[in-house]
Amino acid sequence: IVDRGSRSINYLVSMTLFNVIPTSFEIGLVTTILFTKFGPAHAAAALGTVAAYIVYTVKVTSMRIPIRKAMNVADARASGRAVDAMINYEAIKYFGNEKYEEQKYDELLAQYENAAVDTQRTLSLLNFGQQAIFAIGLSSIMLLTTDQIIPAVP
Repeated sequence: IVDRGSRSINYLVSMTLFNVIPTSFEIGLVTTILFTKFGPAHAAAALGTVAAYIVYTVKVTSMRIPIRKAMNVADARASGRAVDAMINYEAIKYFGNEKYEEQKYDELLAQYENAAVDTQRTLSLLNFGQQAIFAIGLSSIMLLTTDQIIPAVP
């Protein structure tokens, strides 16, 4: 338990130092550059896009956690059943329980398959939403830029 705790703390510190802080710094720099070069609307669009992306990702990811855990449990059950059947092969053959074991294993595999499909479905939802947010943000910045270019054309 102590080893897992120290690994968790190490992961948390390294994630903060090498991912969160540099990314936050970069977002701040880009927002400042957009604000000074193009105006507050561009900076707000970029910052709003990043904020929407983060909020959406956190919400959908937290929704996915129980689904992913259910898939892992179903996988462990199916794998455990297969290993037990291989270890107890002679007893299963002796008592003629091949069909029963096959049926139980198929049921566990069906549970795993359903959980895996749910996991993939929510992953697709996450990816689609992230791409939609990015596309909307990019389009809004393009429209803002177009509005600044068109009045400048004689």
